[in-house]
Amino acid sequence: LLNQLKSGTGLEAPAFNLSDDERVLSMTALEGDIYRMQARRARYVLLRLDELLAKDPGATYDHKIISIEHVLPQNPTDSSQWRVDFTDEQRAELTHKLGNLLLLNHRKNSQANNYDYAAKKDKYFKTSTGSAVFALTTQVLELPSWTPSIIEKRQQELTAILAKEWELI
Repeated sequence: LLNQLKSGTGLEAPAFNLSDDERVLSMTALEGDIYRMQARRARYVLLRLDELLAKDPGATYDHKIISIEHVLPQNPTDSSQWRVDFTDEQRAELTHKLGNLLLLNHRKNSQANNYDYAAKKDKYFKTSTGSAVFALTTQVLELPSWTPSIIEKRQQELTAILAKEWELI
C-alpha cells in the first residue's frame, strides 16, 4: 500500500480494493447483529449511515455524547406492548439488527428505557422542535408503528445504502 501511494496512485491504489471474501464478510456483518460488534465499529457504521441519509458530506458529530438506541428494546417488560407485537423469536432475530437501531445522545438514551414505541417516539426521539437531531432517528419518527416487517424492510434499505456506498455488491 505504501509503495502504491508513494508512486502516486492515491486512493485508487489496488491495495485499497476489497477482495471478494472481504466483501462477503462485510455484507455478512451488516446483515447480522450490528450491535454485537465492537462498540466503536457499530457506532461508526451508524454514524456513516446517518451522514449518508442526511446528504451532508463531512457532517461532524460529538462522539462523546452519542449512543446507540434499540427501538425494540433489548429487555422489554413482560407487560409491554413489545411482547404483544413481537414473538420471542422475532425479538431474538431483530433486536440487534441495523434496522432496529438509531442514534441518540447519551442523556436521552438513558431515559428512553423500555417504553413502548409511541412513548419513545414522542418523549425521546424528538427534540423540542418536533424533529430529530439524527437522520436515522428522523426516519423512525415518520413511522406510525414499529413492527417486525418495518424492521426487516428498514434493514434491507439501510444495508443496501451502505453496500452501494462501500461498493460491497
